Amino acid sequence: MSRYENSYLAESVGYNNGHANGMADGVAVGREHGYTQGWNEATIHANGVIAERNELIDRIYGANERLGAENAQLKQQLQLQQEQAQSLRAEYEAMFKSFLGVVAIARPAMKAVARLPFEERKNIYYEYGNQAVDLLTREYVLANRFPDNQPLIFKHLPIANQVFNQTDKQIKQQEAESKAEHAA
Repeated sequence: MSRYENSYLAESVGYNNGHANGMADGVAVGREHGYTQGWNEATIHANGVIAERNELIDRIYGANERLGAENAQLKQQLQLQQEQAQSLRAEYEAMFKSFLGVVAIARPAMKAVARLPFEERKNIYYEYGNQAVDLLTREYVLANRFPDNQPLIFKHLPIANQVFNQTDKQIKQQEAESKAEHAA
């Protein structure tokens, strides 16, 4: 019998000793066959993968911060453009109201101009052209045949369009007649 009076304890101690000895022998054999080296290599590889992952996370956070800053700039630019658009809209509305005020005055004035003799209408026509060139540019007036080609004039002052077109036709007719007289 064993030195222990209880056979169960004897077996237990023996088992534990055997298990411990077996583990030690197993570790020794494992080291002999390279298991520790394999574990170390796997750990090194895993540490490299973790380092790459951490680097990628850092890059993503950096990109996220950069995009956040760009987004803030874009929001600021958008807000500025919205303020400018509101300002331009208010300016446009004020100009349109001014235009309608001018239309209210111009309609009776153009009726009076339509009744004037040709020479006076011709002077008003040229004065209007010079004033348009002063306010705009000669290129704009020539390119847009001002006021003949203006939709607002057609809509709000059809009488002005008629008077200017009639005066223009009469001026061209008069020039053609004077050329014919000089040629003869």
